[in-house]
Amino acid sequence: MDDAGNILIRRYSKSNVYVKSTANQPNEETAIGADILKLPGQAIESEKIVKLFDMKKFQSNVNRELRRAYPDRRRLETQCLSAIAFVKSENDILDCPVWVLIINVVAMDMLKSKLPPGKYQKNISDRCQ
Repeated sequence: MDDAGNILIRRYSKSNVYVKSTANQPNEETAIGADILKLPGQAIESEKIVKLFDMKKFQSNVNRELRRAYPDRRRLETQCLSAIAFVKSENDILDCPVWVLIINVVAMDMLKSKLPPGKYQKNISDRCQ
C-alpha cells in the first residue's frame, strides 16, 4: 500500500495472475486500477507494478453514491475487496483453482466514516421492513 492508500501489485511468477471484479453486476463501478482494466482478461504483466486498488477512484465512487437518494453501502463495500486468481481465470472466482481475497481495511474505515452502517437503506422497500 502506498501513502495515498492505493494497493499496488506486481507479478513475480511465471504463471498467470488475474484480477477479478467483485462487483455484483458486470457494468458496475469498481476501484480496480485503470491499468489493470486495460489488460486483456485483466491478466497482470510480469514484473510490472500496477494499482490493484485505486483510492482516488474509490473516493469518487463513494461521493457519487452519496449523491443518490438512497446510497447503497453494499455496492461500496464490495469495491473494498480485491480478488486475485492464480494460474487460470474463470467467470466465477470459486471455479478458479487458486485465489485470494484482499480486504482493504483502510478503505472500509474511510467508508465507515462517510457512510455509517445502518444509517442508509438501499431502497424504499428496505425501509419498510
